[in-house]
Amino acid sequence: MAKFPDWHTFSERPGPEDSDLLSPAAEVAALLQQQQAALAAAGKAEEQAKASGIKALVQQAVFVYRFEAALKLLAARLEPAVQKKLVSLRIIKDQMRDALQQEGIEIEDLLGKAYDEVAEHVEVQGWLHRAEFTSEVVAEVRIPVITYQGAIVQSGVVVMGAPTQSSEEQIHTSSMLD
Repeated sequence: MAKFPDWHTFSERPGPEDSDLLSPAAEVAALLQQQQAALAAAGKAEEQAKASGIKALVQQAVFVYRFEAALKLLAARLEPAVQKKLVSLRIIKDQMRDALQQEGIEIEDLLGKAYDEVAEHVEVQGWLHRAEFTSEVVAEVRIPVITYQGAIVQSGVVVMGAPTQSSEEQIHTSSMLD
């Protein structure tokens, strides 16, 4: 028979400090939490990049609208023979507008629309009272309403036009304000 060692001759040594050993399930859960945090951070960065891109596209849409308005004003002042030279600029403007539309950006032209139609989506910077207006309508668009995939992302800034008030109406209006 084999002789067993005498266990009393051995001295007890200090072992490793007590450590909390994680179960495999706890380790997997910790890794999943890390991955979830990384995905959330990446998602947030993507949303910020998207918002920044949309903001840039909205600004470009405002520039396209102003460019279009300037072309119309210039064409109205030029002779028909000279207006033909603006065709290439109109084509470029149309291409810019098409590119914005492909990305879901729409420019709403408010000129001539009734006050009731636009009141919730615009800031009115002033009123023009002239005989040419028969009702309260948008007389000038300084910044158009811009939508992205159907949702308004840029409110408009307009000047409204209204019919001139008769002197009797002006007296009535001013007495109501006093």
